[in-house]
Amino acid sequence: MKSFLLSILALLIFSTTSWSQLVLRGVVIDDNTQKPLQHVLVENKENKNYAYTDAQGSFIINATKGQTITFFHSGFELTVLKFEEENKKVQVALVPL
Repeated sequence: MKSFLLSILALLIFSTTSWSQLVLRGVVIDDNTQKPLQHVLVENKENKNYAYTDAQGSFIINATKGQTITFFHSGFELTVLKFEEENKKVQVALVPL
């Protein structure tokens, strides 16, 4: 009985953890030209997940509210975003150096 209760408790803990993980979607553009940027490194600094933008500047990355997301592309300033709002598609404008 004790092992059964521990199994149930572990299941509840792990399922709650997976539910708290959200997805951040967005697009990255050049601040000067307003055109999408391809191959931007999008990194979640807390969980070390990363993604790259596609040809339309779009990205999807796992994040939890309050985590720090960085955007890096050669020739542009590093941009930092705090993930705060759920279900919102963000637009990030990178500033050329």
